[in-house]
Amino acid sequence: MQFIANSWLILNLTGNGSSVAVLLFVSTIPGIFFSFTFGAFVDQINRKYLAISIDIFRASVLLTVPLVWWFDLLHPWHIYAATFLVSVGDELFYSTTNALVCDIFSREALLTANSVANITYQAGAVLGTGISGLVISLYSPYAVMIINAFTFLISAVCILNVAYTGSQSKKSAEVENFKGSNTNVFTNVREGLYYALKRLDIVSIYLVLLLLFTTVRAINALLSPFVQQELNLGAVEFGLIDAAFSVGAIIGCLLLPIVVSIFKKKAIMIFCIWALSGSLVLFSISRNLFLAILGYFLIGLFLQVRVLYQTIAQRMTDANFQGRMYSLFSTCLAIESLIVYLAIGILGDFVSYQVLYVAQAALIGITGLVAIKLLSARELYHHVLREE
Repeated sequence: MQFIANSWLILNLTGNGSSVAVLLFVSTIPGIFFSFTFGAFVDQINRKYLAISIDIFRASVLLTVPLVWWFDLLHPWHIYAATFLVSVGDELFYSTTNALVCDIFSREALLTANSVANITYQAGAVLGTGISGLVISLYSPYAVMIINAFTFLISAVCILNVAYTGSQSKKSAEVENFKGSNTNVFTNVREGLYYALKRLDIVSIYLVLLLLFTTVRAINALLSPFVQQELNLGAVEFGLIDAAFSVGAIIGCLLLPIVVSIFKKKAIMIFCIWALSGSLVLFSISRNLFLAILGYFLIGLFLQVRVLYQTIAQRMTDANFQGRMYSLFSTCLAIESLIVYLAIGILGDFVSYQVLYVAQAALIGITGLVAIKLLSARELYHHVLREE
């Protein structure tokens, strides 16, 4: 909802299409430069109240934009500033809730909790897109901002009512080696980097997760031009194809805990990556709406194996370092996203979008080979195969 409202506002204020690109760039800055530092706060402060504070902060930022507009003082820099501040809140909130869910749920329930959270996200994305377009057409983008601000406040109230007693983990011998714990932010950042270097098994899981997220970033940037130029279809068909991904993602999250209870985790983690690669190829060669919808549905379905990788990474990470490890991943993801968008923008002028989809399929195929190697390592055996 928020991106659609911001894009609409900045276009109306500037009349320049490049302003949307600037908006995207501004939204990536917090993830690149501040995300890992945020992780140090997440690991030191009560995560429940931190999440509530972030929701209130984001709601306050969004409500200032309609207020400034009401007094006829709104300028483009207000939208850029609000986008930056909300993105700061988003980065801190994602790291906080990723750690918070590990504190609230047991190891056995963690996969189901992550799956339900992802279903909620996908459903919210679908509903948010439709609602924002309707509200803008009937009222204004400022109404969307007010609605979004109230969703943050509702989120804060919901988190407030969550039973939370703090981290479930005890201080491990490994954590006790970090003598500088609970001192200052810079010390905690340094300890987080040291912990990551010591736990390359966790980093390897996050590496596969990072490559999977590359697919999300790439297909988001490729879909619109592919539908227009390769499939010669319009906006309605584009919406149907995009919705197919969300349907596949929701079904994938619903099935994942069931499938994991039946089959071996290692087999699922490898098979779904290869199936995702095949789905990307299927979509790239589609020449009609039916095959395009089927291909995008399968992409959404098999891509949810990322929830399993995320859950295993959470289980392997000491609770005292959950925030910093996820924030390190978020930093890498922000940098990777910027590279992907720039690469697609450049390569799109030289090669077809079909070739770019095939290239993404090849990258995921290589990721499958990396996963086979990593999941065969002795360090990961205890964390993956032990739980069969």
